[in-house]
Amino acid sequence: MIERALVRAARAWRTVAGNHSALERRIKRRYRRAMRKDSGRHADHFSNQHAVVVRAKEAPDPKIGIFLKGGCDLPSLFLAGPMIRDNLRQGTVAIFRPPDSVGSSQSAQLLQTLAGIPDGLVEETCRRLRIPRSFFQPVLFQPNFEVRALPNAPAFPKTVAVLSIGSDLTRSLHRHRQHGFLVDIGGWWLNQSLDKAIQDMEAVRWFKETFEPVGKIDVADFQENFGRVIRELESRGSNVIVFNTLELDPLSPIHNYQLQNQAHSTRRREFNLALTELSAKLNFHVVDVDRLLKLQGIREQVDFAHTPAEAKLPIAREGYRILRELGVVGA
Repeated sequence: MIERALVRAARAWRTVAGNHSALERRIKRRYRRAMRKDSGRHADHFSNQHAVVVRAKEAPDPKIGIFLKGGCDLPSLFLAGPMIRDNLRQGTVAIFRPPDSVGSSQSAQLLQTLAGIPDGLVEETCRRLRIPRSFFQPVLFQPNFEVRALPNAPAFPKTVAVLSIGSDLTRSLHRHRQHGFLVDIGGWWLNQSLDKAIQDMEAVRWFKETFEPVGKIDVADFQENFGRVIRELESRGSNVIVFNTLELDPLSPIHNYQLQNQAHSTRRREFNLALTELSAKLNFHVVDVDRLLKLQGIREQVDFAHTPAEAKLPIAREGYRILRELGVVGA
């Protein structure tokens, strides 16, 4: 009902104001946030691009929260929603990924939020780069989260925290020359059009003067940082699941690396191995994305990070299996 009303409103406004007006953009944002409802025999299933909520019809307690913090690989877990719906008899399960996860999920960024950064120090950075203050707040480590698009939704505990190694693999950080805090400039590109960002030469000049490049994290620091993040989450009562990454380069024509510099695929393999070692040490679960994708075949996949829709279902099944093993979504 909400979705149909928003669509009708968008069409009506377009006849008056034309395409791409401010109000139309606002209506589209509300449409994307609206939650679709599907009912099963024992539970209702609500979903949008940021969340999935499954609520048992007769016994909606206890509340179980599954919080995703990372890049575009993690929403594969949303496909576990129907699996949860078909087997849930008691409780309400929410799977949620905050909309500002990309650009704020590298392990060094996560750890700096624990140290605390006064709002006054990051105010200018947030304004000029158009990034939210939540980039500098300990969102991952807070005890609860809300799914605001769902009417009358309660706060959910972070029963499970789901992370990915993707941000540490790919993101390059910059450090504030005076105050020392880290930013991911990718957040700037993601929060406005690329053309507009490039044309804002004043912001580019300011950024160059204010920040110095740190670059990408090395594998030893990744392992150290991730260990600290996982211990912190577990000390706060969260189970931890981590996605590894595909090591191969789909569609790459290279067959001889003898004269090549170190390939990014080598970096991915090193990070996967470091994650495996850390899992053995700290006893958290790893979703072996690399293995699952290779078993299916990756001939049609464009690159290592962007999985086609049909390939995401086995990843969701594995995530669901782990959630069942943890005892958070059924027997």
